[in-house]
Amino acid sequence: NTIQHQHNQHPYIFSSFSFHFTTMQCEISGELIATSTDEAVVTPSGHVCLKHLLLTKLTENGGVDPFVTDTSSLPLTEDQLVTLATSGGGGGGKSSSSSSQRVVPPRPTHNSIPGLLQTFRSEYDAVALELFDTRQALEETRRELSQALYQNDAALRVVARMALERDQARAQLQEWNAANHGGGGGGNSKDANKKRKLDDTATATDDKEESSSSTLVVNDIPPADFESLQAAWKQLQPHRKAWQKQAQTKSTAPTALAKFSTQAWHATTCKGLTALQTQERHGPPVADISHDKKWIVTAGKDKTLCVYDPSQQQVVATLDTTDKVTCVDLYGSYVAAALTNGTVQVWDIRNNNNNNAAPPLAVGTISPDDDDNNKIVSLDLHPNGRHLVVTVATGKVILIRINHNDDDSSKTSLQVVSVFQPPSTTAYTAGRLHPDGLVHVAATPEGTLQLWDFNSKTLAATFQDGSSTTEIVDVQVSPNGYHIASVHADSTVRVWDMRKQKCLAVLNQKNDNDNNQPQHLSDVTSVTFDPAGKYVAYSGLGGVNVVTVKEWNAIAAALSSSDKKTAWSGVVWTTHNGLVLHGAKQRQVGFFQQEES
Repeated sequence: NTIQHQHNQHPYIFSSFSFHFTTMQCEISGELIATSTDEAVVTPSGHVCLKHLLLTKLTENGGVDPFVTDTSSLPLTEDQLVTLATSGGGGGGKSSSSSSQRVVPPRPTHNSIPGLLQTFRSEYDAVALELFDTRQALEETRRELSQALYQNDAALRVVARMALERDQARAQLQEWNAANHGGGGGGNSKDANKKRKLDDTATATDDKEESSSSTLVVNDIPPADFESLQAAWKQLQPHRKAWQKQAQTKSTAPTALAKFSTQAWHATTCKGLTALQTQERHGPPVADISHDKKWIVTAGKDKTLCVYDPSQQQVVATLDTTDKVTCVDLYGSYVAAALTNGTVQVWDIRNNNNNNAAPPLAVGTISPDDDDNNKIVSLDLHPNGRHLVVTVATGKVILIRINHNDDDSSKTSLQVVSVFQPPSTTAYTAGRLHPDGLVHVAATPEGTLQLWDFNSKTLAATFQDGSSTTEIVDVQVSPNGYHIASVHADSTVRVWDMRKQKCLAVLNQKNDNDNNQPQHLSDVTSVTFDPAGKYVAYSGLGGVNVVTVKEWNAIAAALSSSDKKTAWSGVVWTTHNGLVLHGAKQRQVGFFQQEES
């Protein structure tokens, strides 16, 4: 109060007066004023504080003394402030030199409420700013993710459209190749076609002689043979849909095939059957090929083939082989068999069409592959009746021409004209020719399917199910050509879509934890489609399971033979005789047929 009174009377004297204290504390911030660098001042109301903080307060509150709490506002200017010296003068008898060397403690910042509030506010501002930046980064990331998802969706649509255009282009190219190689006027200029025909006429004779005695070609087909394959394809296409509709009207529901019976036409010395095939497996016949006979051919371990006529219930031909048979086929007037020694034998049984006594004519024997392990794993007579296709374990698909002689059938011979082999070394375990005759499916020990396109003469596609690398032991193509069924060594059956090039279903999976699973068959080694392409059947120990196409999760029929211990190693589906089976340890042939009304 005294300082306030004296200051009011003599402001100019007190403005230059200095007080000497050891330490002081700012009443605004709570900080210690302990160094000579801080400028301390005293207000007229008697409060000590740092000058710069007080000036800041005066700027904020409009020049009013911040320490006056009553209703009357006391104006305060910088001229009214009294400056204090903090150098620590001479009290207590100590010299000034010792006072100047006194160690001043550091300025505390968290020992007062104002200091703590300031710290908290600074921290809050920093956290708020960081949160703002984080939210901005999150929003930017969301925008980028949304844009990436949109671009990915657009890319998928583009890829799907390009895949569709590619498939359409392939179909158009296939039609063009078929028309071009078939000689069917695919050009835009008749004069160009005439000129080409005139040019070809000059070498027609030489080409004919060369095609009749052509040497073996790799991954290619001689022109004359290629034209024959194309001609058969052209004849098949207009009649395939009508033939499919006819087969559907004649097809029998699998549940109606409840009657099981067996027949034996091999000699009693035969200890089992190694192969079985029916003429009904082939689709609509080519114009000059007749296969109206519903014959069945079986191969016995006694090195004999029997051609059986179910309608007459008699054997129409018995053929002797030089070794055991691995696979057999029957089409038109020809019977072909692949032997364990790697050779192929072909017979002409046209003289047996009327059940006359003339013996079958042996067309010839040929060894398609001279390499080691040249076991033939599949054999198919081509729809044109002039070629056969074999699949060899060495990883080759071989086209053999039947040099037919209409004037003298005894001069008919066999000739290997083409070999298809993939770029990388592999092995084949099974194979099957597409009903159109221009695509061949070969199976590998790794569980993959390789599709050879005879039209483009290339390996067109490779199918693989990533969940399995089990060896494939049998493969079949549906009569409509849409699906492929493969039997694997673990008794599972996979169904593939040729157009979409993917696995549609895995049948006969064993799951001990699923009580509702279809009946599981063990020792499954064969699969077949019905002539209409509506059902797929696979045989194993004790019977046959039938599944409806596109309804893969349910068994349409579980057919059991009378002997539950019989392992049926082969099965084919016929229109008139139902399911026909053979086993490796019995000479009897099994039939699942419709009950007679």
